[in-house]
Amino acid sequence: MTEKSLSEIAQYINAQVDGDASLKVNSFAPIENATTGQLSFIASDKYAHFLYTSKATAILINRNFVATKPFTASLLRVDDPYLALAKLMQLAEAENNNSKKGIAQTAVIAPSVKIPQSCYIGEYVVIERNVTIAENVTIEAYCYLGEGCKVGKSTKLYPRVTLYNDVVVGEECIIHAGAVIGADGFGFAPSATGYSKIPQLGNVTIGNNVEIGANTTIDRAVMGSTTIGNGVKIDNLVQVGHNCKIGSNTVVSAQTGFAGTTTIGSWCRIGGQAGFAGHQVVGDNTQVGAQTGVVGNVDANAKILGSPQIPVSKALRAYTIFPKLPELEQRIKKLEAENNIKE
Repeated sequence: MTEKSLSEIAQYINAQVDGDASLKVNSFAPIENATTGQLSFIASDKYAHFLYTSKATAILINRNFVATKPFTASLLRVDDPYLALAKLMQLAEAENNNSKKGIAQTAVIAPSVKIPQSCYIGEYVVIERNVTIAENVTIEAYCYLGEGCKVGKSTKLYPRVTLYNDVVVGEECIIHAGAVIGADGFGFAPSATGYSKIPQLGNVTIGNNVEIGANTTIDRAVMGSTTIGNGVKIDNLVQVGHNCKIGSNTVVSAQTGFAGTTTIGSWCRIGGQAGFAGHQVVGDNTQVGAQTGVVGNVDANAKILGSPQIPVSKALRAYTIFPKLPELEQRIKKLEAENNIKE
């Protein structure tokens, strides 16, 4: 980030400065190896001991923190250090992005497409007919935008993102390298001679403030739209099938797979490598543990784990029994022999 005084930072994040407000910082670093000129943070009491040895110029810390030893850093006291750090890092990223403007000479852009002056279009980008690009959009090298796509203001596409025809991306989104949005859904009609492809005539619609991880794939709908709600955060290597709907502010960890026409509610949290059978409905505020196999509908506010899914409390009890199964089997066989019980 550009160099800023602690007083400037405090004003931006509503912090109380405990120390010299005129000191300046120009970068971020973890608390254990930060040096002079850097800003760090302590978001949990278990890391508080680093404060007393840290060489950071300034540290974000909880407003109510009470030190027990001397320290050298100035403190920026806030209600939520982790959230304050996120805001400052977003500001630094925006400063970096604002330095890139214009259209690379190697970009291939259809004559019908209007590119605002505030945008950046990188090397070897291809933009087809009737694409709409809003203000402050950044499209990095080798991206492809198919005919009829729409990209909202302040959205960033990292290198080699592919948007098939008619994909709609909202405002302030981030799509990471290699993501493919709008490829055909996996739809085939079986017959005696093989499989006939079912044309996928819908599209993908992505809301505002969505982040999509590297090499994630979101398939277009058969009819209508595959829909990603506002505020959704999707990790790397996630597969979203055709006609899925993911509700607003849901978070999806890496390698999760959603079969077609899965509906996920709002504010859900889904662990890595979870799998969802097609046509399932998962209610709002559901927590899905890593590697859970969801094969039936799930009520709102549930916490599930296992494959097939069961409530977390039952799953954890069951897992404590699994290592004992060989011993239990031997005990059962011994009891059967003692009581002359045959299978």
